Amino acid sequence: MRVGVRMTNGPKFNNIKRDFATDNSMGYDEVVNTLQRRASPVITNITENVYYFGFIVWSFHDYEKNVDYHDRTTSSLEEHFKQQNFFFTASFLLHNINSTGAAGSRFLRPYLMNNEAEPNLEYNPKYMDTLQTTLGYYQPGLTPLFLMETEKADGEKLKCPQITPYGVELADVFESIIKDTEFFKKYRHSKIIPKSVLKELGNIVNLKMRNMPTLQKKLIEVLFYNKYNKKYLMPLTLNKDYLLYCLKKYDFNIDTEIYKVLYDYHSPRSLNYDLPKEFEKTAKTWEIIVGRQYFTLGLSMIWKHILYLLDEPLIEEKWIEKVKNKVLEVLNPNETIEELLFEAYYTYEERIKMLKVGEKQIHSNLIIDGLKIILSIYNRFNNREDLDSSFLEMFGTNDLYETIPLHSFFESVEFYKKDKVTDYIELIMRRLIKQNKIIGYKKLQVGKNGYYYEYNNGYYYKQYDYDYDYAGNRMINIYRAIQDLDLLGGVDYE
Repeated sequence: MRVGVRMTNGPKFNNIKRDFATDNSMGYDEVVNTLQRRASPVITNITENVYYFGFIVWSFHDYEKNVDYHDRTTSSLEEHFKQQNFFFTASFLLHNINSTGAAGSRFLRPYLMNNEAEPNLEYNPKYMDTLQTTLGYYQPGLTPLFLMETEKADGEKLKCPQITPYGVELADVFESIIKDTEFFKKYRHSKIIPKSVLKELGNIVNLKMRNMPTLQKKLIEVLFYNKYNKKYLMPLTLNKDYLLYCLKKYDFNIDTEIYKVLYDYHSPRSLNYDLPKEFEKTAKTWEIIVGRQYFTLGLSMIWKHILYLLDEPLIEEKWIEKVKNKVLEVLNPNETIEELLFEAYYTYEERIKMLKVGEKQIHSNLIIDGLKIILSIYNRFNNREDLDSSFLEMFGTNDLYETIPLHSFFESVEFYKKDKVTDYIELIMRRLIKQNKIIGYKKLQVGKNGYYYEYNNGYYYKQYDYDYDYAGNRMINIYRAIQDLDLLGGVDYE
């Protein structure tokens, strides 16, 4: 939404005609993703089906076996995979037209339904604009899993990714499942395939790997007991074991209550349930990650409401005054941060009610609720005796100023404890205005627009409203992985 008239005599960088960049638009959003990358390698917020690790490796190896080394290129490798993915996704849909999750299914489902009478299916390269949802999501994990290499031992870049001997082991397992199908024997390199052949394939292979125990067993080994990169992947194994412990111990919904489990169940400043010693470090790590998510959401709530109040061109002091008046609708004018800290202890249910995640309209005072959320993070982690020096980096001790490190926030609370809430809100507001200026300029350097406001002749003009959401949690996809690998019953393949 744009409010006010664009003024043409402002700084050149304000005259922006580029697409708005919502990704990490305030600079502090990416911190959660960075922390999760360290805590959970390979399985990310977007790798929802570990089946693709096996399928991609098999497809790449199939390419290697059928294309002379000197003729291989990255583009032809990707096209080979794209074609095979087309037919595998089609096989899933021909088996069950309502199945979801397979890359390319959004195009292929109506395509198949509209051509139901046709006996054959012809490859359509336009079924996906990019390979981001397959290779883009899963291929980066193949190298740390020692399934694929992109450079030689001396560091020289290979002209085309290559499957390692360990990757060949996985590819062979995948191939053993489909080797007796008509698809594999006659059609896997064809551009036109009988639907009867694809239906046979869809009866054998599926995204959730049901009735594919050999592939499940091999992927469990590759992901959790990898003999080539055990140290790097150890956090992933511990995450899996910690999650399995919680699932066995407690009855909870993984999609809606994972934040409660990770943040509240085992914290000494919350529910503090008993926990085996081998999971203590993992539990503390995820408590901090979720705490950082809540901190980010709290700041986002404040910024959303601050921008909402910029519904007319204002100089900075008038904008601040308007925000302070909004705060005073629900607070005593002399109330201090210290007084607000006394009540900033919330249950999971109270936090969820305050966060208003996903709501487009503002129906309450997000400024105060956001402040209470971030102050509750201070109460949770400040001076925690159970967090030794190994956890300090997670509070952003060495992070850049623009990420708004937690340790800097803790210091500011200590310094301004006796100050009025309205004065502290002003401090946060000026910081967020500056934050958007820093990040907006950085995005401008790469051809994107990141400014939520325009500043001309001393006045601020709102350019866009701000919305916020959870950054995602890798534990949810670890759950999906262990579910697909049939580990929820406690079965292990070590």
